Amino acid sequence: MQDSLYKRISYKYGSGIVEKQYRQMFKEKNNEINAQRNIPLILVCCIISTIQFFLVLYDVFDITQQDRMTALTVYSVFTEVFLVLLGWGIIQRYKGYAGRIQASVFNALCLFTVWALSFFITISLYPSMESMAFYIMAQFVFAMFFLLPASISIHNCLCALMAYIVYIFYIDGINNQTISASVYAGICFVVAWIGSRMMYNVRAKWFMTNVNEAEYEQMSLTDSLLSIPNRRKFDVSLQLAWSYCSREKKPLSLVMIDLDYFKLYNDKFGHSEGDKCLKMVARTLQKSIRRESDVLARVGGEELAFLLPLTDGKDALALMERARSSVEKLKIKHPITPIGSVTISIGIASITPGMDKIIASTQALYEAADSAMYEAKRLGKNRVCKFSECQYDTRCIGR
Repeated sequence: MQDSLYKRISYKYGSGIVEKQYRQMFKEKNNEINAQRNIPLILVCCIISTIQFFLVLYDVFDITQQDRMTALTVYSVFTEVFLVLLGWGIIQRYKGYAGRIQASVFNALCLFTVWALSFFITISLYPSMESMAFYIMAQFVFAMFFLLPASISIHNCLCALMAYIVYIFYIDGINNQTISASVYAGICFVVAWIGSRMMYNVRAKWFMTNVNEAEYEQMSLTDSLLSIPNRRKFDVSLQLAWSYCSREKKPLSLVMIDLDYFKLYNDKFGHSEGDKCLKMVARTLQKSIRRESDVLARVGGEELAFLLPLTDGKDALALMERARSSVEKLKIKHPITPIGSVTISIGIASITPGMDKIIASTQALYEAADSAMYEAKRLGKNRVCKFSECQYDTRCIGR
């Protein structure tokens, strides 16, 4: 069944540029940008409302006493409402617009109050067709610079236009002048709506450009086979973890992991099976991640690195022994190994950055963990060794 004209217009001039899986994210981002733009708008409206209050108070406008009292009451209410909205908007911006609902409600209230203020100024102080220029301009500006979704912008423009037409027909009746004014207003709103759609699409394209750039960057930092961070991402994470642990005087452990006899595994079963084996081992090791700061990365062909900030040597040793045992329990067939299945050798280096004279840099930490891993291989593989004070722990866990 073909979509309605309304849905097709909404799609073409609304969310069509943004891919379906990102539309909710774009809606939240768009709401946030509009909320930021609404803060200065509300400030301007608050100033206008205050000025109008004093102009009415000091009899600048030639209106009746009853209209004057009504205007004073309404403008005082508008000023208070704008002050509340302004305070709310500033607080929300300071907090980073926590939640899409808050930004949406704030934008809706801003839209309604701006529409109401512009309409009230027109009908209360300038009861003539010429005065509606202010009203038209207010709605035109709002449509052009506060980029709303297609459906909301259509409703806003139509409601504003209908209110204008009904009012001028009410005060002056149906004649050539009021019909011409209605046509003029309609043209203004159509131009404003088309302009807002063009600007909305520019924002949508900008959003998708940022999304694509972020995806490309993420792809450049992720190993395509194992879907875990690659060496480039690992180097960045290691430097950040080093800086943090050095500043906070916290422990940092780096683990190097290598699959035993993996080249022989590839020779016997083929690279396709080798890739499957690597994936199974990586998935098993990922289950050892306890914190968001823990990073498992692929740093070589069959070499993996485990970065464990806030983890001392004792905890890292126990954690990696469980990981080694978990890989062994996978029972991935490998006849060439002593136990007939795939195993791993693990080397650990643990320090508190800035407080160790032996390991004084990220490169030294990497080399220490790598050396510990090769010591585990030298001692028979399928074990965990820990680097300590230029010597290897005599106690290596494993077979």
